[in-house]
Amino acid sequence: MELAKEKTHITHIRDGFDFLGFNFRKYSNDKVLVKPTKDGIKSFKSKIKEIFNKYRSSSLELLIDKLNPVIRGWGYYYRFTNSKDTYGKLDYYIWYKSVNWMKRLHQRRQTMKYYKRYFKPHPGYKSEVLTRGLKYVVRLSAIPIVEHIKIQSNANPFNSTDDEYFTQRYFALKLRNNFSY
Repeated sequence: MELAKEKTHITHIRDGFDFLGFNFRKYSNDKVLVKPTKDGIKSFKSKIKEIFNKYRSSSLELLIDKLNPVIRGWGYYYRFTNSKDTYGKLDYYIWYKSVNWMKRLHQRRQTMKYYKRYFKPHPGYKSEVLTRGLKYVVRLSAIPIVEHIKIQSNANPFNSTDDEYFTQRYFALKLRNNFSY
């Protein structure tokens, strides 16, 4: 494997660094926080904007079908980071784009009438979402933030005496993530 000189550099953890869409940085209170990178957020916003532009005059169901996989995919990728604030800001961005989509569709007439038609409260959400019947736009802030389970420092995967610990850890992670095989 060769390292690209333009992408490789040594930096202090307090300055932070980006890796695979995550920004790692140690703050003055000696906590290391992992957050989505600014480029990752910018890319997500451009995908959302592109979907709203592409489906500006299509049905609400089709718009929701195109938005939800992008929102869920991005949200589940970053759910292991400190991204609660970012999720809230991006939820607002999606709501703002949804309102503009509605206004453009109805030529900005009787905004409140159409707002009540397209935006309804959804169980589990604090605010209203773009919805049509059972379909609704997923909220990033509804995706749970999950912390990694740290491996015990004295556990060794190559030591047969620790097999029970790693088996229990595996099944605990499997249950937590609701994976079914």
